[in-house]
Amino acid sequence: MNEWTEAPAISLGAVDQEAVRLAVPREITVTLTAHGAELRRFTCSPGNESGLVAGHLLTMGFIKRRSGLVRLDVTGGPDRLVDAVLHPPERPVASQPRPQSAVSLAAVGPGVLHRAADITYSWGELYNLTRGAHAAALFDETGTMVEMAEDIGRYNAVDKVVGARLLRRGSVDCLLLVVTCRVSLEMVEKVVRAGVPLVLTKAAPTDRALAAAAELGLTIVHRDAQRRLYAFSR
Repeated sequence: MNEWTEAPAISLGAVDQEAVRLAVPREITVTLTAHGAELRRFTCSPGNESGLVAGHLLTMGFIKRRSGLVRLDVTGGPDRLVDAVLHPPERPVASQPRPQSAVSLAAVGPGVLHRAADITYSWGELYNLTRGAHAAALFDETGTMVEMAEDIGRYNAVDKVVGARLLRRGSVDCLLLVVTCRVSLEMVEKVVRAGVPLVLTKAAPTDRALAAAAELGLTIVHRDAQRRLYAFSR
């Protein structure tokens, strides 16, 4: 299923009106169950449902590593049902984020940060087409993109990119996460559970996000509209 479709609209000019068709994002529902119990329903973009669920299980603390995810079964038509088989085989309980060591910005200089931001903010195909999606991408210390995902939901985009990395049995503990959305308290808690050490955003983080980041050892970098970089870390 395509991530977008066309919808009829009226173009409102200064004098004339014109019937047009515009690209808009598609929206589906994904229901996540684990061992027969429903955990979450997502309103999301179609595609990479396995990555979305795997990332959600990790960033919300239902699993702590790849070995905790035994199998994902995806069924359904336009909407999806994803059943997760976890280890140990019991109803999962979300865990709290644990403090981690803050990454040194010396290893990721301004040049790498700008390169990663430029790629993420310009390569979002669904965003560029519809202006109705968020993007999240993972980069290594050289500024090479490792994973990228888009979704109508900001948390979904992060879950998809982290989940894709998890399913490839890769770690995120030495990678830079670039997001197009604001970093909130919940976002800080999610990425810390996943093991992400550094987040770059084009929207200013909230005060509660910064307080949590300082406590949990997450470095946040904000790039403003004038391409200036501001680092928040303990």
